[in-house]
Amino acid sequence: MDAVSSEHAAARITVPVLLVHGAADVDTRPEHSHRVFRALRAPKQLIIVPGARHNESLRPDVWPAVENWIDRVVLQAR
Repeated sequence: MDAVSSEHAAARITVPVLLVHGAADVDTRPEHSHRVFRALRAPKQLIIVPGARHNESLRPDVWPAVENWIDRVVLQAR
């Protein structure tokens, strides 16, 4: 793993991480988020949004999953 890679950096993150990635993203392929996800040691979740391209992932149907993740993280922190 390269010292400047996102996977290398992800391995040092200690706070919860939510990754949201469009399945149809051709600018940054979903596999990138999968690699970062695997490298994370902190609590994590990966949401792959079907049909979403680059910058289309946070559409209205995804927000409930984002809100649920935030709720879980906040409750665990208490």
